[in-house]
Formats: sequence, C-alpha cells, structure tokens
Amino acid sequence: MSLNFAAVTPHPPIIIPGVGNQKDLTKVADTVDAMEKIAKGFDEKEVETVIIITPHGSSSKKKFNISGAECFTSSLPGALLSFDGDSELAEKLTDLKDVKKVQSGNLDHGASVPLYFLKEKRSDFKVVPITYSQKSRKKHFDFGKKIFELIKKEEKNIGVIASGDLSHKLTPFAPAGFSKEGKKFDEKLIQLLKKEETKKILEIDQKLIDEAAECGYRSILVLLGILSNIDYESKVLSYEGPFGVGYGVVQYLIKNENQT
Repeated sequence: MSLNFAAVTPHPPIIIPGVGNQKDLTKVADTVDAMEKIAKGFDEKEVETVIIITPHGSSSKKKFNISGAECFTSSLPGALLSFDGDSELAEKLTDLKDVKKVQSGNLDHGASVPLYFLKEKRSDFKVVPITYSQKSRKKHFDFGKKIFELIKKEEKNIGVIASGDLSHKLTPFAPAGFSKEGKKFDEKLIQLLKKEETKKILEIDQKLIDEAAECGYRSILVLLGILSNIDYESKVLSYEGPFGVGYGVVQYLIKNENQT
C-alpha cells in the first residue's frame, strides 16, 4: 500500500490531559477534537509505520537528522510512552542525500504530542522521527519527494505527520511577543493548505515567515514534497491560537491507486 495517511499537526503539550488543566483544555477544545479525528483516521488506515517530521529533535544546519533507534520514549511530563522504531525503514532513509543518522531514542515534544493521540487509538505501529534542517525551502520540498520515491516501494502501510506550530506572535502575551504579521502568516498558510496551493506555499515571503516566528513551515514543506506526485484531498480540521501560538490541524485523504 505504501503511503496511505498524512497530516499536519501542532504539538503543544498543553492539549494533553494531565499536562494541560481543564481550563486549558477547554480553550483548545477544537484542536483536541481535530487531533482525535486524526487519530481515528490513522487507526482506520491501519498504519504500520509513521514518519514524523519534527522541528525540535537533534538538529543539524545542513543535514536532515533521522533516528534509527529500535525503541523510543516520549518526553512528556506525566505521559511516559514507548514506541518501537522502524530501524529498517530508517536505514533506507539514511541513504538519501543530506541525511545524518542518529541513534537517540528520546522523542522531543514535537514528535511526542502527535504520537500521544495516535497511541490513544492504537499502539501497534512503529516510528521514524526526522528533524528538519536549516537548508532552503526547495531543499526541504525536494527531500520530501525523495522520501516518497523510497516509501512508495514499501509494501507496508506508511503514514507521515508534519508536526509544527504556526506563529508564536499572535497576541501581546505570546511566547515570542506580538506581531500583526503573525496572524497574516497563519491565515495565509491555512488558506493555501486548504486550497492545495503548493507553489504559493513555497513562495511565501521570507520576511513574513521570519516575523511570524513559526516552527512548522519546513515540516509542512517536506510533507508537501512527499505528496507532490500523488492525488490527494486536503481538509483543514481546525485552527486556533488561544495562547498566542497558532495551532493548525490538516488531514490528507490519500488516493493510493495513483502512487506510481
């Protein structure tokens, strides 16, 4: 089957019960509901291995870091989780250009939060974490295309999650301070994702990206590269930013018959 599941998700630990209190969870109810829908879709597709692209793992400026560990543990307070790694697929991915292999079994919160929701539905899947680099946006998109060329040859069901929060400057009390450009960036990106305007996403003004103080754009570029040569339908499930950081959840419906 190869690729049969894809999504964009945020990664604030506060959306996890026991990390966020009830008041916090009420404020992010739309995000939690959307993440539960993502997990339901993941379960229905019987994904065997999920590649998760995170901003917050062990990183290199000029390399995409891929962990080939055989097992992983999450880093979330009060929610210790373990996952098996797909070391076989990770090994194949490390043969791609501009890749650095790492063996760390510690999952950062960028990977842990989405995986928490997936595991709430099903636990028998393996994980391959990828941390994006500081290379150009085109390099990220092209890297995604190379990933797809590899995984389309796999017989197992594979899913991909682009983990990342959007602007960290939505309100005066936001973690990175306030900028009116934060909201502009989030609105623009969400609309372009909804309309499947990949070319325009690749061409978003760099000043707007920088001013938004986001951490999800390059994760999304890798995912869009993976999806670039197949048919799919995107659906924005939610967007909100009650704590000054943009949380967007996007589901992709993959048409498997066209993966050639």
